[in-house]
Amino acid sequence: MSPDKTARPPVAAGTTFKLETACNDLFATVNGWNGESNLEMFLKCGPQGSCSAAITNALAVLFSIGRRCQIPLLPIARLFSRHGGLCNKAISLGTSTCINTLGELLLELAGKEEDVEDVGTPLKMEGSFRVRFTGCGPIMVGCGNDSDGLRYVHTQLAKTNTCANTITSLLSELITLMLAYGVEPEKIIKGISGISCPSARHDNSSCLDAIGRAIRD
Repeated sequence: MSPDKTARPPVAAGTTFKLETACNDLFATVNGWNGESNLEMFLKCGPQGSCSAAITNALAVLFSIGRRCQIPLLPIARLFSRHGGLCNKAISLGTSTCINTLGELLLELAGKEEDVEDVGTPLKMEGSFRVRFTGCGPIMVGCGNDSDGLRYVHTQLAKTNTCANTITSLLSELITLMLAYGVEPEKIIKGISGISCPSARHDNSSCLDAIGRAIRD
């Protein structure tokens, strides 16, 4: 499956939502929201150059690539709202994670979309496994391939219920969803490679960059 890429319009009307999270206020700007013409999302959380800014940038980039490749909004919204990861700050405050909060917003915006079945991953794949080193520790990236190419990505960074683990696992699930809808791996790699954070190490400018490099390898 190779979906057609929708061209970015020269002018897009944007709406900005302020979401309260356990760490910082998360600002989500959705451009071109007019049914299926929605193409992009911009996220801002934390000061420029911070890990929070790098992470939300990666989420926004992947979301926008997926929407321009015509992935329905509903599966993405479900993934965000149902994601099982937690973070220590959210646990201590008894609040939802920033990911779940963003997912609830996307579900509300997708309310008028026709329901679609979630696209699954193949039951049998050939696997490969790589470790890349980041400023937050080693990140383990597993990839699954079938006859159609790359179909599955799984990442593990830091301990369960930490922010780093929650975000990187969500990123890998979003990548897997994008692959299921036929988004080319090269688009995904280009989108997250080169994103930097204060914890750059070796040839990896961030954990996001490390995931992109591992998939490329």
